Amino acid sequence: MFTHPPPHLILYISVVDPAGIPVERPVSVPCPYG
Repeated sequence: MFTHPPPHLILYISVVDPAGIPVERPVSVPCPYG
């Protein structure tokens, strides 16, 4: 039994902000591989 939360992957999604400037936004997603 694991008591710690499942590991997460940090994905950097390239998006364009309203000012038209491309930025990389970190998105945390659950790691399906445990």
